[in-house]
Amino acid sequence: MKKLLLLGCVAFAMTLTSCVATSVTPVAATSIPVGEKVSKVSQTCYLGIICNNKDTGILTACQKGGIEEVSTVDVKYKNILFGVIRQKTIIVSGR
Repeated sequence: MKKLLLLGCVAFAMTLTSCVATSVTPVAATSIPVGEKVSKVSQTCYLGIICNNKDTGILTACQKGGIEEVSTVDVKYKNILFGVIRQKTIIVSGR
């Protein structure tokens, strides 16, 4: 009985660790050297219907971080619970 319980706990723990998938995708790069400023804007959606932030563009990230010259733009995607919760983050670097 103890072995069965231990096996069940291990299987449950392995299931929880596979519930989060993250990937970062480069979108753009310019000839401007990478500056010291980095700004991020994020949006989280639940079931693909309810989203907390509609304004997640590059311009918004630049304004938020005071970036006037863009060096790189990346997009980070994070899926939680097999896509039930999805988070998108725009990451802008520059000066």
